[in-house]
Amino acid sequence: LEKLDCYFDLIYKFSQSQGQICPMCALSAELHTLPKPMQSELRRVQKRLLRWVQSMIEQGQADGDIKKSIHSSK
Repeated sequence: LEKLDCYFDLIYKFSQSQGQICPMCALSAELHTLPKPMQSELRRVQKRLLRWVQSMIEQGQADGDIKKSIHSSK
């Protein structure tokens, strides 16, 4: 749960720092304007990040820190 807190805290800090946003969020918003190789790489990184978040949720559920009613795959 601490790792998820740190991740979302980082994104929040970006948003609170003079209107900046997370670079991943900025690139994702403009995905269709990026060159094809960069789009592919961004999608790969997004999938990897999603798998990490899912695994953190599952670990939190196993530890009893996150409700089991929260589905990591949705």
